[in-house]
Amino acid sequence: MMKTIGKALAIAALGYLANPVASMAEPAFPTQPVTIVVPYSAGGGTDAIARTIAQALSEKWKESVVVDNRTGAEGVIGTQRVLHQPADGHTLLIQLNSMLLYEWLHQSSNIDVMKDLEPISKIQESPLVITVSSSNPANTLQELFENCKKSANCSYGTATSNGKLVGHQIADIAGAEMVAIPYKGTSPMVNDLLGGHLGIAMLSANLAVPMRKDGKVKALAVGTKERFKDLEDVPTFKEASGQEINGTTWYGLFAKAGTPADILQRIEKDLADISRNEKIRAAIAAQGAKPIFNTASQFKEDIRQEHEEISAAANKFL
Repeated sequence: MMKTIGKALAIAALGYLANPVASMAEPAFPTQPVTIVVPYSAGGGTDAIARTIAQALSEKWKESVVVDNRTGAEGVIGTQRVLHQPADGHTLLIQLNSMLLYEWLHQSSNIDVMKDLEPISKIQESPLVITVSSSNPANTLQELFENCKKSANCSYGTATSNGKLVGHQIADIAGAEMVAIPYKGTSPMVNDLLGGHLGIAMLSANLAVPMRKDGKVKALAVGTKERFKDLEDVPTFKEASGQEINGTTWYGLFAKAGTPADILQRIEKDLADISRNEKIRAAIAAQGAKPIFNTASQFKEDIRQEHEEISAAANKFL
């Protein structure tokens, strides 16, 4: 009898050694309601995808997942909110790549994006689109550049830091004086564009595509390396200007640095599971965006490369 028990234990031990991952239990997570902080106003694109994900995760975890809109200072307030919470995975953050410019634009926040946050997954991405009202005489980016050189009142609006940097780069390429007009949201920027109070707007694709179909705006260039599927007749920045500009906006999910690895892996795994839901992918596509849902390691590498790419432009213009 003892020999039989010993043999069974030995077989179990060998099975554990052969496949330790399969033998490890998932962490007890979540153990309380989870908050996803959105550092932008309710009703926007970031908020919409956060609520879609929150609902899916709540169903999967059998635990409440709520969205907390903490606006202000171009996302700084919401990001600080997460950094002031315990590093246990119960407070998550959805942020845009414009936060990579905090070290130039918000130094007093003392946020070190590369060290203070743990990337979990890039959820989606979409290009910025250089748009003008349908009444604008320019039909191409080069025509817009020529008109701006002749005008003392050439302005562009943007609701993100990334859009502001892109605007500086475009003005430099154009060799024209272009004044940046910052907006706290896209709605007032669109109103000014259509009302003739703003010359150029850096719009996300989810806004630019339907407005172009309705004949309200002209799309002169998109910020992707290849042509965007919903604007296939619109040139990329490089095609239109001859120079490469990173004009892509992405949303990603983050946790506070120091969150236990097993909890991060659990969130990454469960996020990957819900990403296969066609309703979620359709909701992202409806916003004029491309669903990504890459791994944490891929997301970290994407951030590292993008930070390296924008540093030269940020050091020059910001």
